[in-house]
Amino acid sequence: MLASLSLKLFTREIRSGYLTSMLLSLVLAVTIVSGISLFTDRLEKVLNSETKEFLGGDLKFESNEDSIKEVLKTLNLKDSKSSEMAIFASVIFSEEEMQLSSIKAVDNSYPLIGELELQDSSGIYKTKENPTPGTLWIDERLKNLLSLKYGDEVGGHILSGHVSCCAEAILKEQEGETELVMKCPAEWRKYILLKGYVAVNGASLTVAKVSQDGFSVFLIPETLASTNLSLIGDKDQVNIEIDQATMAAFTAAET
Repeated sequence: MLASLSLKLFTREIRSGYLTSMLLSLVLAVTIVSGISLFTDRLEKVLNSETKEFLGGDLKFESNEDSIKEVLKTLNLKDSKSSEMAIFASVIFSEEEMQLSSIKAVDNSYPLIGELELQDSSGIYKTKENPTPGTLWIDERLKNLLSLKYGDEVGGHILSGHVSCCAEAILKEQEGETELVMKCPAEWRKYILLKGYVAVNGASLTVAKVSQDGFSVFLIPETLASTNLSLIGDKDQVNIEIDQATMAAFTAAET
């Protein structure tokens, strides 16, 4: 009797359309949830794959200290492939143009995953090879800022932000030129070479003159406009960063 009554009520609800609407809504909700779950799962897989290719590996460890190598030894990664890279700031210049840029130096194992997409005069291509020594691969935007063409030569100076020493500076104006004359400690003078690189208050400059007690550089209007060097007064102290490549060459020669 009860079962018969329940069946009649169920049949009446179906005929009224109310229960049908609820069932359709339930089916639609389950379908949407399942679709979203499937989409997020596929999206996560794609992002993981793209992230690995962007990093060039599965994991990335980053540190400003050499102690990171000791930390990595404790992780027991002996059976894993690894690659080292150094990222630093450098002023890149070509003829009259210059730009402060971020440089990535990698070893021969990079990338561990994926390929590098490059473009030259023949078109776009992919490779797992790294630049040969003395070759620099430049971002398209930086290429345009420096007005470069494929195959052009560029110069640069590695800046780490480390202050090697302080120097006493005098700013001189003569015959339309601005010369910054500096006296620096004797132990650092051997690293300052004519036409070599030096950073003054974080600005990469070319050594124009070398004297017994220091050196001088000439400042172009763009440098004066984009740095604080124009504010230097007589005998003010400036921060000097010696060119790392020059220091490395001297160290290698002495050993």
